[in-house]
Amino acid sequence: MRQFTKEHTRILKGAAVLLLLVHHGFSPLVSDPEHTAALSQLVSIAKLCVGIFAFLSGYGLYRSFSGDPERGFGRTIRFALVHLLKLMLTYWLIFAVMAGGLIAAGPAWERYDRQILNVFLDFIGMAYLAGTPQFVNSWWYITAVICYYAAFPFLAFFAARLKWANWLVLFATAAGMFLFPRMSPVLIYGFFFLYGMIFAERNAFGWALNRLGRGRTLQIVRILIYVLLFAGGCLLRQRYLADLIGYYKLDWVLVVFLVLITAEVFQDGSGWTGKILAFIGRYSYEIYLVHAAFIVYMPGVAYYTREPAEVLLRLLGLSIAVAFSFDLLRRGISRCAGKIGLRLPKA
Repeated sequence: MRQFTKEHTRILKGAAVLLLLVHHGFSPLVSDPEHTAALSQLVSIAKLCVGIFAFLSGYGLYRSFSGDPERGFGRTIRFALVHLLKLMLTYWLIFAVMAGGLIAAGPAWERYDRQILNVFLDFIGMAYLAGTPQFVNSWWYITAVICYYAAFPFLAFFAARLKWANWLVLFATAAGMFLFPRMSPVLIYGFFFLYGMIFAERNAFGWALNRLGRGRTLQIVRILIYVLLFAGGCLLRQRYLADLIGYYKLDWVLVVFLVLITAEVFQDGSGWTGKILAFIGRYSYEIYLVHAAFIVYMPGVAYYTREPAEVLLRLLGLSIAVAFSFDLLRRGISRCAGKIGLRLPKA
């Protein structure tokens, strides 16, 4: 039975990383007179990366947990806490090295308004909720992750019992979001996280991949349909929703099409393109944490030239190198901790 697999998830996360770097890396270039309005549109579309990460987080977490035959509410709480701790340990390591180093050097200390409380709130991932300065603004999503994982036991409890009624919850909340134009992004992407859980609970992608016909011709037709629907959704988003606050509230629909496209295109193996994207996707969390530091604190390096393609390659290369280094450091710390009897959760 064909499914949207862990390898597919990594491939799509790799694509999301590229969108992330475009969204943040190209933003300072939009005001350059030599760049056209198309660059601004690309930066806007690239915000889709947040929706991809939120949706896949909910989907992957629920799929992992639903495989536990002894699941119960208490076990669900432990499951969510362990997975959150894995993420936070990586975050704290990168915070200690990068933020700590730049605080000691001076630039980050100024950004924190020379307040140790601001540093602490950012360290525990609560700076966004507190409205205090962050090492980089993109770390607001750490607050979101903490909220989503804290809510997961309750969401999973109801999702497992609502069954088909989950679709009613999805469509009701998706429509209801537009009744509140100034909704927090943490809440908006929280719904995306929930929608990922619902698609996992209903095995919606398994159904689509196995019930819509087999054969090479039908596969090509499905891919073309999904690509056209995705392109149409992007056009609708940019032309009719771009001026609205929270114009990205329908991005979860685009993410669904991207999931289907990924599973169809790479159903017979990832190929070299898929392997490259999967490699990037493997370090997506670390890249998310480190990439913005080059933009904020080392613009002379990130924007040594201001050609978009060169900026993207530079940010990607630097981010992968630093992310890989932190992964090696984390593994080394974990091995050392194991030697003294301290077992750390594996990332």
